[in-house]
Amino acid sequence: MGPDIKYLDREDNSLRPSWSVNPGYVNDLHREIYARTDHIPGWQMEGDTYKLFEMGYFCGDVILEIGIYAGRSASVALHGALSNPGRKAAPQYFGVDIDPNAIKKTRETLTRQGLIEYAMILWGGIEMVTELIDITPTMVFVDGDHSYEGCKKDLYTLNELLSANTPVLCHDWKNKQNQTGEYGVLQACNEWEQDGYAHFAGVFGCSALYITSDKCNKVRGALTARRFRQLRDAVSENIDEAIKETLQQN
Repeated sequence: MGPDIKYLDREDNSLRPSWSVNPGYVNDLHREIYARTDHIPGWQMEGDTYKLFEMGYFCGDVILEIGIYAGRSASVALHGALSNPGRKAAPQYFGVDIDPNAIKKTRETLTRQGLIEYAMILWGGIEMVTELIDITPTMVFVDGDHSYEGCKKDLYTLNELLSANTPVLCHDWKNKQNQTGEYGVLQACNEWEQDGYAHFAGVFGCSALYITSDKCNKVRGALTARRFRQLRDAVSENIDEAIKETLQQN
């Protein structure tokens, strides 16, 4: 079930629910999650964390994250997904990053958090998902290439993956570097919205929430639990060796 509340203002970044059944916090862990994950490296305002957890709780069946850094946002989203007693199957998290250090750090973070069994971490860009894994994410966190060209590429590639009414949270939408030209997140998101692929649904922390339109119409679902485990283990083994070699060379 996608968000049913939209905030059309583009300035207020306070803690506000996007699901009408959320009274403010979906549970006690939601209230505590920012403090519990604040020690993990990563740039998040409380509103970013609040929204990621809420998205995970309601839509965390198949989680896609573009740009994982050190696993903070992955931890928040997975904790949200796992805390929903009505979830019928274990969440499946897919994270992609071009930085081998980010892969290593995220694996370490999720292992410490007891979440690694739910995670498939891919070394590369979003094309790793479109080419290798037949899924339809039920929520997305976009925090990869912050240039206009890079962010636009990620967003328009999502059009090939997502179904309608999927929440997509775009980090650094509110960052002042969008005004200097160092970042192009705001421009890329505005064009994605203007082209009719998503509807704006509010600002939370430094992020903007979008909900995909009917122009996004892919329906593939999740992997079977068995297939997820097989791919997760195969990917982990291959990536560990490749990253080890790359980091040694550096």
